[in-house]
Amino acid sequence: MILYIKVTFLSGAKSKGITMNKFKITRLLFVLFAFSLTYAQVNNGLPTEEQVAKLAAAAWKERPQSIDVILYLEITTPTKPVEQIRSEVEKFVDEDYERMGLTKESLKTYEKERRKKTIEINVNWRVRRQQFPRLIKKRIRISGHNQRTDSVIAEPGKQLGSNMPFEDTYVNFGKRDSENFYSFHYAHKIKSANIEDKSGWAKRDPAQFAYLPTGISLRLKSTIGIKVGEGISAAFIPDPNRMQDFAEKGILVGGLRLAVEPDPNSPDSRDRIEIKDPNWASGGIVLICDRNDYSRIYYFEYCVPESNDPLYTTECSNFDSQGFPRNITETKYDRRGNLKEKSVYTILEVHLNTSIPDELFRFQPPPGYKVKDIRSEK
Repeated sequence: MILYIKVTFLSGAKSKGITMNKFKITRLLFVLFAFSLTYAQVNNGLPTEEQVAKLAAAAWKERPQSIDVILYLEITTPTKPVEQIRSEVEKFVDEDYERMGLTKESLKTYEKERRKKTIEINVNWRVRRQQFPRLIKKRIRISGHNQRTDSVIAEPGKQLGSNMPFEDTYVNFGKRDSENFYSFHYAHKIKSANIEDKSGWAKRDPAQFAYLPTGISLRLKSTIGIKVGEGISAAFIPDPNRMQDFAEKGILVGGLRLAVEPDPNSPDSRDRIEIKDPNWASGGIVLICDRNDYSRIYYFEYCVPESNDPLYTTECSNFDSQGFPRNITETKYDRRGNLKEKSVYTILEVHLNTSIPDELFRFQPPPGYKVKDIRSEK
């Protein structure tokens, strides 16, 4: 029986004047993978040659150039005391005034009254909201460096409806730190369009759950691959000698050790991958992956070295034909093991490598919207 594993790599890399195109690299990994089926070994958790080939396939799995996702998100956070909420709201309101060139001391009497009412309304709303999970409907579209998120938050105690219109739009256009980068926000309920500061909005890419975590992928590439090219065109391609050496030692760049064993809960279908620093008594990274596809990760955990308490975990299930999980639970903890935030994603629709026009990311406020540029002078 011949097993075939399809892997897509970056093309255009050159080594010693020979171009390694996608076909050649895929063929190389196929040969290594098939060869390893005959000569696989198990040695105290060291990855076999077959497992190294599957790690390489996951590390070099081609990521989508664009993604269009509609999802429901339920966020649960620990309850905060009213005093802490008030302090956070006051800071947020004052920072908003500062962006407009105002300070608390420079406000006129009626502006101080308005600030006070704004703070009180927001404090009361946050106190009430934290009694319920935060329910959000989002449509996230990412194309290259461009990012657009349309969202609506259900009122506390209410349920999300599939027909609920989006109330906010957040956009980053262009590459950060470049001359043409800008970000903006449409608040549709009040018909406001704000051009924001150059820092932009945080990028939240749901595609991350369908691939090896970026840090692990990069470390694997630098361990079992060779670098070709220079500058921004530099890339790694898999190297047979380094892959064999890794199967014999299990040591990643930086001295981290990687071990692979059958998952105790699903020994016939899943593998447990552990990555840790040998100098740590405990802690590290654990992944539970599909035995035939290491990019399909059912469970991911990053633990504190000192206590072995988890800092971050994800649980994924209901993978579709694209290898995309439709149900995701993401949990964050502080270093004492206390819950910081739990996010439950339900993916309603997902389209990878679909055509998304640039116009969706350009600043084009709908008619009647009040436009405000609140970027700082610097």
